[in-house]
Amino acid sequence: MASNNNALSWNQAFAAPIVIITGKEELLVERAYERIRNQLLKENGNHLERVELDAGKYTAGSIATQTSPSLFAEPKLLRIINGGSGTDAFFTEIGKYLESPADQVWVVIQVGAGRRGQPSWNLMKKKYSWVDCPELKWESQKADLVRGDVRSARRKIEESAVHALVRAAGSDIRELAAVTGQLLSDLTGEITEKAVREYFAGRVESNAFDVADAVAQGRMATALVHLRQAIEGGASVQAIIGAIAAKMRNISLYAEGNIPPGDTPRRQRELRECAAEWTPRALAGAISAVALAGEEVNGGSRDQIHAVEKCLITCCRLKAGRI
Repeated sequence: MASNNNALSWNQAFAAPIVIITGKEELLVERAYERIRNQLLKENGNHLERVELDAGKYTAGSIATQTSPSLFAEPKLLRIINGGSGTDAFFTEIGKYLESPADQVWVVIQVGAGRRGQPSWNLMKKKYSWVDCPELKWESQKADLVRGDVRSARRKIEESAVHALVRAAGSDIRELAAVTGQLLSDLTGEITEKAVREYFAGRVESNAFDVADAVAQGRMATALVHLRQAIEGGASVQAIIGAIAAKMRNISLYAEGNIPPGDTPRRQRELRECAAEWTPRALAGAISAVALAGEEVNGGSRDQIHAVEKCLITCCRLKAGRI
């Protein structure tokens, strides 16, 4: 549920010329954006151009450049992140843009954690489509998330199973959503409390290579679960990023037809099949994402786990063609 009567919740988000997304629950912010993006992709197909700007690193003139009509008048989705950390130039230019929005351009502004421009955001929330994604603090809110995900998959879950899931994985919303997705993928029919308990009782310790394998296969939910298990089992974030980086390098080599000496026939077959599933663009993007995460992790990022999570989510989305 949204925190304000005027706001939409993440699962009510829809495409509009201007959409403001607020709230601390990053998973729900991402889902709200994905709903908007998927709607526009359905309506416009591959003709939709997608561009992202970081308001916190804004370069003067960027909004005008990105919203100017293209040669073929193709529709465009402009995603602006970190709006609440925007530069002075950003606030000046977004204000000018809002006076006369461009045709065939949809702008989604994610305010993020920054506190700059509160008066401006308050005015925008009244005038434009506003989606609020507040932090899910209470067990009832987390249970609603599980029920919603199961309902969206057109499946059923026992009420006792919902609460068992929240108790087992509710301390981390991303893991809760990932585990719910994994159960939906692994099981058929109604999800029972017994199935949930067996899942958590039977989980084996994951390691960095399990995370890397899941990322290479584009299995986001599985990768997130393996990440948490690996960290709980003592694996360092540096080792996990190193394993993902090594995996992506090997996939890149196989994609270029360069087979490292010493690989077994089985490993060659697995990597060749995996490389065939990655486009050159997705592979290049994933390698860049891993390199950036490596810099954040080794540079003493304040939230190293989040840096790794963001990396593997980006890689999986790239592989799926969702970025």
